[in-house]
Amino acid sequence: MSFTYYFWYTLSKITARFFFGFRIVHPERMVEEGPLILASNHQSYFDPPLIGICSRRGVHYLARKTLLNIPVLGRLLPHINVILVDRDGNDMSALKTVIRIVKSGNGVVLFPEGTRSPNGALQEGKAGIGLVIAKTRAPVLPMRIFGSHEAVSYTHLRAHETDSY
Repeated sequence: MSFTYYFWYTLSKITARFFFGFRIVHPERMVEEGPLILASNHQSYFDPPLIGICSRRGVHYLARKTLLNIPVLGRLLPHINVILVDRDGNDMSALKTVIRIVKSGNGVVLFPEGTRSPNGALQEGKAGIGLVIAKTRAPVLPMRIFGSHEAVSYTHLRAHETDSY
């Protein structure tokens, strides 16, 4: 885990616990070594770090390439295990990168829905995660975040308890 990743990991963990009452249900189920796909619902901007802080190891994330246009975020993302994906069509290079990273024994956070839910409800899954699972044959740890839409949604940020299963 790089210093930059560790810094943001620690800051996310502190923020989640103290401001949002975040708790992990069944932390003993986390796979801490070897290839792993962490598959979760996606309700808010804070979901990637919420899933990431469930693991004691650094994990990789997919993020849309347009986030590079945000001044501070664009400079930060390459240093915190982010795999950029072009959402205008099927970005096979991003999927190939995910497959290579998983096959090399790392964990990757994937949101089967492909994007955030606008209303907090589960959305229909996309095909990309199935391809990654088929190509890597890595274990999949299904996860679910409760309350993140209310805590950090499209329109607001407020203290609200969040859980990850």
